[in-house]
Amino acid sequence: MEEKKEFGLFTGDEIFDYSNEKNPIIEHFLYERDTMWIDSKPGEGKSLIALTLICNLTSGKSFLETYNIERPYKVLYVQTEGDRAETLERLELISRKNPINNDNWVHMNWNGLTINTDSGFELFKEKIATINMKYDVIIIDPLYTTIKGTLSADDVAIDWVRNMRKLRSKYNCAIIVLGHKPKETFTNTGKLMEKGAANLFGSTYWGAFANQNFKLNNTNGNLTLTRGKQRSAKIVNSIEMKIVETDEFLLLTNRNELSNRNSVIIYDIVKRAGKPVSVKTLFKEAEIPESTVHRVVHKLLDEKRIERIKVGKAYFYQLLHASNKS
Repeated sequence: MEEKKEFGLFTGDEIFDYSNEKNPIIEHFLYERDTMWIDSKPGEGKSLIALTLICNLTSGKSFLETYNIERPYKVLYVQTEGDRAETLERLELISRKNPINNDNWVHMNWNGLTINTDSGFELFKEKIATINMKYDVIIIDPLYTTIKGTLSADDVAIDWVRNMRKLRSKYNCAIIVLGHKPKETFTNTGKLMEKGAANLFGSTYWGAFANQNFKLNNTNGNLTLTRGKQRSAKIVNSIEMKIVETDEFLLLTNRNELSNRNSVIIYDIVKRAGKPVSVKTLFKEAEIPESTVHRVVHKLLDEKRIERIKVGKAYFYQLLHASNKS
């Protein structure tokens, strides 16, 4: 079946020989040929989201066990700052709970990449083409290191967007861009005010390229993605997540999916056990997904209803202060 063209000249029957219904890559979050921006202050967890998405997309496993991914996708992850060893260490911990298919993605670690210059973009295109892979999703992490000039300059934004449109046309892919806000607040009538989720980076041309953008906030490991601009009613308004981290794994979970029923089930198993129990035991007896067990366990820990103890290298759970009871 011939692939429908996104750009070009169309006439006669060709004009409507195209479906305007875009298929979901991640249902209610990312669709074919979409460009999504995720921006925040540095260190809020954007890269953690990106690495989790790599695992889910390459394996075809639903994002946060909530947002459906029907099949495995090919991913290009362009990392332009940070340490490669640290990234791979985090990814290894994430992949213990979110399986990854390493045949379905490419890691480009490139300090000094410039996408808004002709020479930089041509070199970028040549390098990623050396891997014979048709990328479904390209992740840029982060934006500001891929430009020559200032984020607020219109010519910088126009050239960057023009080149990324060429790339999207070549691969017919979706693009996820991670960005740092250059200024988190602005002054209005003498007051310091938070910039809204719909705000991007200064030049209006960044926003013109976006199908949707999200602002990320992190409060003590509780992450919230708040939608700003969007061109589709299918996109979720917000996603609330929690970082669950131990010596054994790193997990991003959906806080909205914690039901009282699951809390009751897990708490009852811990209570009936009469001794410390492992997550593996809870998973087996509760008959709910393992990542859900982890989410509920950390919810019960936050509520101070259970406590965690370490035996050797493993963690076990028991009723709070059960060790002090006779």
